[in-house]
Amino acid sequence: MDRLRSLIGLNSSYSWMKWLRGIMLLSSVCVSYLFFFQLGLLSADDSPLSGILAVLLFILVLMLTTAVLFGVSVLIGAIVSIIRSILRNLKNRQELRALGSPELLRLDNQRLRSQVLTLVSRVLLTFFVLAFILALNLYTIEYTDSYLGNNKLTAFTAIGLVIAIAIWFWSEQNVKLFSERFKERIVLYYLQESFAKVDYRPMESLAEYQVRASCLFSDFDAYTGDDYLSAEFKGHSFQQSDLRLTQSYQTTDSDGDSVNSANVVFTGCLMILSHNAIVKEPVFIHDKRVYSSTAGITTGNNHFDQHFTVTTTDISALQTLTPAVLNGIIQANERIAFPISISFIADRIYVALYGLNTFEATIAGDETLSEQRRRVIGEIQIVLEMVAAIGGI
Repeated sequence: MDRLRSLIGLNSSYSWMKWLRGIMLLSSVCVSYLFFFQLGLLSADDSPLSGILAVLLFILVLMLTTAVLFGVSVLIGAIVSIIRSILRNLKNRQELRALGSPELLRLDNQRLRSQVLTLVSRVLLTFFVLAFILALNLYTIEYTDSYLGNNKLTAFTAIGLVIAIAIWFWSEQNVKLFSERFKERIVLYYLQESFAKVDYRPMESLAEYQVRASCLFSDFDAYTGDDYLSAEFKGHSFQQSDLRLTQSYQTTDSDGDSVNSANVVFTGCLMILSHNAIVKEPVFIHDKRVYSSTAGITTGNNHFDQHFTVTTTDISALQTLTPAVLNGIIQANERIAFPISISFIADRIYVALYGLNTFEATIAGDETLSEQRRRVIGEIQIVLEMVAAIGGI
């Protein structure tokens, strides 16, 4: 059903695309009906076989008409997308010039160059892979030598494939270089503008023992991460990084063979903040969108209890959840769009933000450099609000 909705255009984020696909689908039905009405093929007939053949022929014409109109809608959508992309990039260049930063303009040039190289390399790879496969098939035909002139087609496609692979490697290097410069010239710049004592390491993450110390996640046996950040804000020190935690398991396929699979435990950002008080027993707070339990403890704050589940092994530890603490968590939850889980352990507060992937450069899609810059500023604002709301607890 999801594939059908996507094909029709109902899953599109653009309302005009939904209308266009809907009109094309309706038009295909009308055109097919009028075609049959003019030919009189839908008139009553004494023969049941004739009626069945008419219906099948109608379905065939409907499918062909729909395919043609769908192709037209795809072409129209591509033209509109290209025009929108051009206008967005023109606006992007104007915004970058207004900032007066030659470095940002050079970075944007590299973004555009990376996009072009990526597109060209994919097109060339697809073309020459198919051409090379075709040439190898022709090579097996007896008259190949005389028809192709000593297999020149095979040699030509092989050389073209090597060139396409080289362009693909070149494009990957450009994408990697753009990402590195993006994090250096945009992410690090705005982090230093917002926080004190900034230690930002794009290729590193929190240590595994720190992740396990949070006790927020079910067991995992593999983790990756990046964008490690350590800084201070208004006297509150914190660390964070993006994480992806997975748990491996084995299943059995239809043939009885064991198959290794992995379950994603967590994808998002984990923050570690210093806490003024020491909690003797851990207290866990989970957003009900990611974890809900009937064994949760009520706090007496109806607004808080509607959105969060609280668990602990010692009821006396709930003294940590003062009205100021509950209000701080409510404020943090209202300011961000991501589900959060929190644990109070000893003198640390661990905050997991589900689905937040911070400070990433984007080549795919049509997000401009100005839009990526604003996105980074917005992600930093999320960190600021989390530290302000929870770090001061």
